[in-house]
Amino acid sequence: MMRVRTGSLRALCVLSGLLTANAGLAAPAEIDVTATMPVGTCTTTPSLNTVALGDVDVSPLVGTSWAIAGSTPLVITLTCTGLRSPAARPTVKISGTPKTDSPFLFRDTGAAGGTSAGLYFVLHKEKKEAGDNTNDIEAKNGEHLYIKKPGTGDEWYGPGEEVADGATVPLTVGLACGRSGWCGVDNLTLGTVKATTTFTFEYK
Repeated sequence: MMRVRTGSLRALCVLSGLLTANAGLAAPAEIDVTATMPVGTCTTTPSLNTVALGDVDVSPLVGTSWAIAGSTPLVITLTCTGLRSPAARPTVKISGTPKTDSPFLFRDTGAAGGTSAGLYFVLHKEKKEAGDNTNDIEAKNGEHLYIKKPGTGDEWYGPGEEVADGATVPLTVGLACGRSGWCGVDNLTLGTVKATTTFTFEYK
């Protein structure tokens, strides 16, 4: 089971005033007004809050390299407010608990991660280029995923562009063991596995 948490940035506008006058004198009032106008932000909503893959046959993973089992679509949809950043790129950052020697394999620590061994969750982007790590189709911990423009094939929002409501980050989640050396039958123990990941809107 993979539990998905979402995060968002919150806008803040501060208006403060100070009225000063000398007691007993007909002095003019002075008012200092300050305000902060932050850039707009987006709320991230996953298509599934809990991704329950159910019973998955992982035997096809044995001896393979970066194969995936139980592949399931996971779409992050954005709802946005406020004005865009004039220079930065809108993205969705992924974070979770990765395998010590691989940022692509996710699993909660200790007993919270389940009873199996050698098995992890992996998330695939639509394309390698759909995030700031363009070398791998797998989404890595801390990667900034690009937001897809609605109604387009392979276009993502760039710096200074305003994100439309309903824009998405399409992903696929499944089970994996990683490199072929990690996927030997003696390295895998059947059971349960759980990972918690967070998707946060950020300008990059």
